[in-house]
Amino acid sequence: MAFPVIVAMLMMPVLSKTDASATADSFLGVVQQGTASYYHPRFEGRKTAFGEVFHNADFTAAHRSFPHNTMLEVTNPSTKKTVIVRVNDRGPYSRHRLLDLSKEAAKELNMIRAGVAKVSVRVVGLHGVVLLPTQDASQPTDGPHTEVPLTANE
Repeated sequence: MAFPVIVAMLMMPVLSKTDASATADSFLGVVQQGTASYYHPRFEGRKTAFGEVFHNADFTAAHRSFPHNTMLEVTNPSTKKTVIVRVNDRGPYSRHRLLDLSKEAAKELNMIRAGVAKVSVRVVGLHGVVLLPTQDASQPTDGPHTEVPLTANE
């Protein structure tokens, strides 16, 4: 009786690497708006949902659906500050939040004192590489442990 199952499996479409890339490419330029918070220090050194070790000093973020290593331009409209972060985790787990940011990214956006901020998020890159023009002059290079300088002058 296993024969029909095997035939059915053979007839299923197989996604190639290029199909997966085409799906990821469809995120480029997507803009979302919502509330961001930042990670508590107790998460330092813990593994993310993607298996990376989390560091609050890196410019990273958690997002519910963007693929791993998606590059995001995050803007705090009230301060006009912008930062580039890389998605390296899933979350946030509060349904009222769009992003969880590393503390370093939150500092750059001037949201430490308030703890949360309204933000605009735009997908500017994939696979750890920025592909679209950004407002932030400091752009990371590819790689899972990319750090973005605090300012363009550093």
